[in-house]
Amino acid sequence: MLTCRCLPGFKPASLENWRNGDFSGGCSRSSAVCVKNDTFLRLKMMRVGQQNRKFQVENETICREKCLNNCPCQAYSFVKGNFNRQWFRQPSINMCLIWTDDLKDLQEEYSYGRPDLFVRVSKTDTELKAKSCEPCGINVIPYPLSTGSDCGDPMYSSFHCNTSTGKLSFNTQNGTYNVTTIDQDKRTFAIQDKDGDHCNSSTGGQLREFNLSLPFKMNPFRPRCDTVAGNFGSNISSQGVVEIVIGWEPPPEPVCTSSADCEDWPNSTCKNETGNGKMRCHCNSNFRWDGMALNCAQDVDGQSGRSSRNKKLLSLIEGVTIASVIVLSSIFLYTCILMRKKAKRRESQQNTERNAALMYGTEKRIKNFIDAEELNKEDKKGIDPLILQSCLG
Repeated sequence: MLTCRCLPGFKPASLENWRNGDFSGGCSRSSAVCVKNDTFLRLKMMRVGQQNRKFQVENETICREKCLNNCPCQAYSFVKGNFNRQWFRQPSINMCLIWTDDLKDLQEEYSYGRPDLFVRVSKTDTELKAKSCEPCGINVIPYPLSTGSDCGDPMYSSFHCNTSTGKLSFNTQNGTYNVTTIDQDKRTFAIQDKDGDHCNSSTGGQLREFNLSLPFKMNPFRPRCDTVAGNFGSNISSQGVVEIVIGWEPPPEPVCTSSADCEDWPNSTCKNETGNGKMRCHCNSNFRWDGMALNCAQDVDGQSGRSSRNKKLLSLIEGVTIASVIVLSSIFLYTCILMRKKAKRRESQQNTERNAALMYGTEKRIKNFIDAEELNKEDKKGIDPLILQSCLG
């Protein structure tokens, strides 16, 4: 089967269908065109469906303008006179081919020579970042990947673009391999290794060991085996190939030779801070290099590393505060329980004393009552006559 992928500036019409292996819906534009912000993606060795319009022009510039001034125009191709006579069997005149419908049956690596195809795309979808290399065929090459000394980062210069075929390759100690896809967001790219053993169940799908050095690294996942057409001509021959995913580490500060090289990197200055003689666009004070976002990001606290230290300090303060609250709560709870126990003991003691006093009062009343009874008995005996006579006398 043929491996499908979208051109730069396009995305799957249905991502879910693509994940399920259904590519019939094709690709749709990521951004609208015909808004005075268009450019063209130059594709080599491509086969495409029949054009809608064809007319004679003097040069390619006129053909390009004809497409730009026509909103429905999706792509154009300029055919020189000698090429026109050889392949289209027409007089030796320059022709302009215009496609106004969706491009269909696009195939890369078409075996027979064809004129270059210029696909209309929005600049916002293909705009190159500072020091990014020019696209190679249908591959947009993001920074820091490098295909030459004038773009990308020298540490990532393991790529080569064949400008005559539009093919991108990756060089390793094991050999040179075609690059099939590049995922800038995941910082990965896939290469094709035409080795049947990878896709042979009897060998267990052993993965070839690549001698990769930083900043490149092997993806830990198993390779994906596909049957990819090796020839897109009339005679299509298929063979098993494997796609091996390789990742790259975030880059350091961009290389520079003067301050002018750092103009594309705001808040940076060209200098040598490592002492190895290599100049790079180092971030200014209160900024730090972000290898993921590829820019000098401002520190929230104004000093490099201060933010992380403050976060640790804040976490420590939060931990101490929580521990203090727990300890104080425990002390308060223990104090409440202790005071409650003392109150119960005091109440019990008061009850005991009250009962004792009550018992003592009861006994006293009983004793007084008994004493009163004794007195009554003595009163009943009467007064001695002798004492009575003395009193009367």
